[in-house]
Amino acid sequence: MEPVQSICLMRALARALAELESALGEAFSLSLNEAMTLCAIAQERVPASFVSEQTGLSASLTSRVVNALEDRGFVTRSLGREDRRQVFFELTSEGSSLLARLKEHPFVLPEFLQQLPLETLLS
Repeated sequence: MEPVQSICLMRALARALAELESALGEAFSLSLNEAMTLCAIAQERVPASFVSEQTGLSASLTSRVVNALEDRGFVTRSLGREDRRQVFFELTSEGSSLLARLKEHPFVLPEFLQQLPLETLLS
């Protein structure tokens, strides 16, 4: 693929993600980063590094997103048992409920994203 085609493809992807984020905001008052973070934490107690790895967000952005979710009562944090420097995150019952509603919501994916093979999206 030529560099210009790659840039145009990235532009289309950015527009599709912005459209999806707008739908998330309207339906749940969540950003795309917040929704991805809820999915990364899911039903487990996970370290901050896992959330960053799963979402692709930097450590500092992960921290800001988790703080926002914690302030809204969707996430709790706890210190590691063996290493008190390590921080773990877990969904609250409200966070689990929100994640369940997110998974059930009939989002209409932007057309560009619908055209991608599911295997590509989940890898």
